[in-house]
Amino acid sequence: MTGGKDGDGGGPEEWMEVVEVRMEVMEEVVEVRLEVVEVRMEVVELRMEVMEEVVEVRVEVVEVRMEVVELRIEVMEEVVEVRMEVIEEQGGGDHDSFLLHNLEIKTTCARIYGVLWWDRLCLLGRRGVIVVAACRGVTIRRW
Repeated sequence: MTGGKDGDGGGPEEWMEVVEVRMEVMEEVVEVRLEVVEVRMEVVELRMEVMEEVVEVRVEVVEVRMEVVELRIEVMEEVVEVRMEVIEEQGGGDHDSFLLHNLEIKTTCARIYGVLWWDRLCLLGRRGVIVVAACRGVTIRRW
């Protein structure tokens, strides 16, 4: 993101608007609002294996390159802890690029796991996989 313009090989920027969703966790409704100001990423290789039902979907991402300029997640419950694990950082340009492994949100009602891949945020409850916001691209993984 160093001065790239459409037509010169820089490529268009990807944008996602504010998404508001509802998911049921242990018979309670948790409202999650995701606002990704800017996300640009490239999935180099993806391997996926379905073990049983949708509850047991396993996805192995060999390499994910992404630039997260700003990421804001708001959970409409009391947030105890928010943790993002960055596997690898690579400097260069105006922003660093990250290999983002997982995102963990602890609330008062449940612990929610998520992963942000290719304009998609997936939140996983205790009993299965719930895709919260999906524009296109890569799917889901379970911890």
